[in-house]
Parts: sequence; structure tokens; C-alpha cells
Amino acid sequence: IYTLEFVAASDVYKRQILYQGLGCSVLGYLLSNFAIANIGVNRTASFIGISTIISILAAVVVLGEPFSQLQIFAGILVVLGVYVANKT
Repeated sequence: IYTLEFVAASDVYKRQILYQGLGCSVLGYLLSNFAIANIGVNRTASFIGISTIISILAAVVVLGEPFSQLQIFAGILVVLGVYVANKT
């Protein structure tokens, strides 16, 4: 038999939940809509690959993850893809 205990959330957890709810979700949608209004849907969508590069760089810097040559090659391909998609 399992029992479930509810523990009062500390202020740190409350701030983290607010950050996830407001910072990532609401702010992300607002910035996305701002980008769509200013540069259009197609150009905005082409930048989605940049988030992968940012995630890899954050993992290397913050978590100390290894950075491989394959990741460098893939990052170059993403940047080239964004460039070609936005070339007018």
C-alpha cells in the first residue's frame, strides 16, 4: 500500500513554477506572435532550428556536456538552412 504525502511547496519551487508557466510559455508565445507579425510566418518558422543550437550550447556551458564535431557540422547546416530560407 502506497501513501501519498503532500508537502508544502517552498518559495523556490513556487518561483520555478512561475518561471516555467510565465517565462517559458506566455513570454515565448508573445515573442513568437511578435515575430510573426513583423517578419511573417515562413521566416519565423525557419528560425525554429536555432533553438537546437542554443540548447546544445547551453548544455556545453551549463552542464559541461562534451561538444562533438558532428554537433558543429549539424549546427553549420542549421545556420545555412536558416540563411537559405530567409534569403530574398
